[in-house]
Amino acid sequence: MSTLVAATLPGESPMLPADVNKSVWRLVHALTLILVGVLFVATIRHGHHWGDDFALYLKHASNIAEWKPYSDTGYIYNPLNPVVGPKSYPPLFSTVLAPVALVFGLNLVAYKTLLVLLFVVSLALAAKLFSRDMRGRDLWIVLTIVGFSPVSWELKEAIISEHLFTPLWFATLLLLDDWYRRKLSYGNPATHGLILGMLIFLTCCARTVGVVLLPIVVLCEILIAHKLTRVGLVALLTATLLIVSERLLLPSSGAGYLEQLKGISVSQLISNFYYDLNAFKLLWKNDSWWFFSKQVGLILIAFALLGLVHLNLKTVTPLCIAVVAYFALIVAWPSAEGLRMVIPLLPAFLFYVIAGFGSVLSVPRLKVSGPIVLLIYSLCSFASYYSRADFGPITQGVESESARELFEFVRDRTPRGEVTLFFKPRALALFTDHPASAFPTGSSEDEFWRYADSINAGLIIVRDNARLEVLEDKTFEMVGDFSRQKVSEVFHNSQFRVYWWDRERS
Repeated sequence: MSTLVAATLPGESPMLPADVNKSVWRLVHALTLILVGVLFVATIRHGHHWGDDFALYLKHASNIAEWKPYSDTGYIYNPLNPVVGPKSYPPLFSTVLAPVALVFGLNLVAYKTLLVLLFVVSLALAAKLFSRDMRGRDLWIVLTIVGFSPVSWELKEAIISEHLFTPLWFATLLLLDDWYRRKLSYGNPATHGLILGMLIFLTCCARTVGVVLLPIVVLCEILIAHKLTRVGLVALLTATLLIVSERLLLPSSGAGYLEQLKGISVSQLISNFYYDLNAFKLLWKNDSWWFFSKQVGLILIAFALLGLVHLNLKTVTPLCIAVVAYFALIVAWPSAEGLRMVIPLLPAFLFYVIAGFGSVLSVPRLKVSGPIVLLIYSLCSFASYYSRADFGPITQGVESESARELFEFVRDRTPRGEVTLFFKPRALALFTDHPASAFPTGSSEDEFWRYADSINAGLIIVRDNARLEVLEDKTFEMVGDFSRQKVSEVFHNSQFRVYWWDRERS
């Protein structure tokens, strides 16, 4: 890395008083990350919850490992229920999972072990970025809270692309910060821009939402550089060309996301803003303290906003631009997913909380600081959560007894290739090799049967508690007696019923 102009000294940051021994704190940070990784790997739970995004990623990974067509997943995209997921996902996460698929097949523990490694890497990259503005003790507090938070511990059980997106996100922010704030580049500006553009492309290949990095670069050019720089221009051109090339090679990658925008409204935007903002409070998830933690969470959100303003009053930073732009994008997205959508922002949220403490909160006479109080509160909350946590197998999900019975019946005792309607079609396709589609959303019974006929469905799988669940899922899962159609029950257990639909006689 070479210096192009005099770089801003880290000591000039309002959050960064001189550390007594930076090398000691770096060692403490490294040991903390190792401890997080060991704890998470040692407590991986068998199974996976019903959210079936993971199933499409694993099917893509299996296809890559076996040299099969990437999009040949068995999932039939339902335009009447686009929220379930796109036709295919961007390819990078599945590509990273492919070696695990090749060696371990559908061993979910093996995949989760890889995800723990990615989580530790993302924390290390975030620490590198924050260390430019934060002293060692406060950075350790950020790593400890985010690393040992119950929500981070629970997320290790979900095979989702955020695990790869987050380290790529922070790697990209590091390069943006190097150029636009510290005036440093890797090699010459063109090389730095090329690396930055490739990182933006890889981030988009991990999750489609990574496309927000393109306007972030533009905003950095306008608000920080105040001109068009070679780094920005090369980065934008490189990323755009690579993204377009990837879409031409894999046209179904991410296809279907734009259809979700049809349902956007002002009320939806307000709802998304509320749920996404409140998702930050889940860092202190604790059912025993829930009312108290909600109130504390509101206070901490206020401190985070204060810290963001405080650190960007004189000159806006790439981190600030990225946080605001990303949050604006997820608020504009119709299907607000709360916690999952804000995962990449959680470390920055703690960073700005502590910045907010530093701007207004300190009690020298009592020798108590805001970050220390937050650490003590967090550790007490975490201890309360873990004392009641379930460390055993996930009993409600794809490896439950009823789910295994269902998958075995469909896979072994129904005609191969029979199209199936199921509330989690991607999981069914993964575990049975049957093509599957989701139920339509908010449809009438006639529309339901028209859609079933359009995909040549032969099997309809209904949950026994569907009457309660369909209101939450917003899907038209058949719960009646099918009196107007020729259907017959061919299987049932404690949770599911399978019906055979004779289309020719209906």
